[in-house]
Amino acid sequence: MKFFLVFLCLFSEVLIYSNPHKIISRACATSLLPKAVSTMRSHANIQNIQRSIIPHRKIKGIVVEGTDCSGKTTLMDVLKSRLCHLGWDIVNLGHRDGNQFDRYMSHYLHADKVIFDRGHFSEIVHGNLWRAGHGMSTKEVNDLNEYVFTNFLVIFVHAPEEILKERYYARAFNQIIKSDELAIVQSRLAALLTHPYVLKYDSSSLNERDVMVEKVLLLLNNTQA
Repeated sequence: MKFFLVFLCLFSEVLIYSNPHKIISRACATSLLPKAVSTMRSHANIQNIQRSIIPHRKIKGIVVEGTDCSGKTTLMDVLKSRLCHLGWDIVNLGHRDGNQFDRYMSHYLHADKVIFDRGHFSEIVHGNLWRAGHGMSTKEVNDLNEYVFTNFLVIFVHAPEEILKERYYARAFNQIIKSDELAIVQSRLAALLTHPYVLKYDSSSLNERDVMVEKVLLLLNNTQA
């Protein structure tokens, strides 16, 4: 890669200084280099993430986390539309009564090409906020974390508070969460999702969504082969 970057630098200089007709201007030529470098760095980062997250296993699924109005559903719908021909589907893991550790671990263990709408991370945050606790021990949470970060891609979808509230009030149906709780849930999820290989997506940018989708597809392609 270093050799290629050096070659690209030299090539751009040749284009700039030796072209008698100035077909490629200095501004144009110099603008090509950062884009190329950025693209290669992005691919290198993805390869590093791939080797570190799942060194010898295929990705079993994707866990998409985020507060209400964060843009989770939109991202999942785009991912499903790009992956449905390969057998991928969306499963909602919102709260259900019962033993939470057994429920989440069972879903995780049996997952195959599943995009999970929320995971045990939301169970922890919502349980602490609305149900006086999530009912899982520290060891159980650690076991779930280890399994998920070893076998799944985890995407944390977030947005600025003003955008969360704007989306909240634009909805024409009753919501369990209150508008003032959106930022609280988001910050608590962020505190749980500090693993270095959590993929973070700011849904206030459509361009970021496209970048995230392509990154996920590349990771899946590199690990499913």
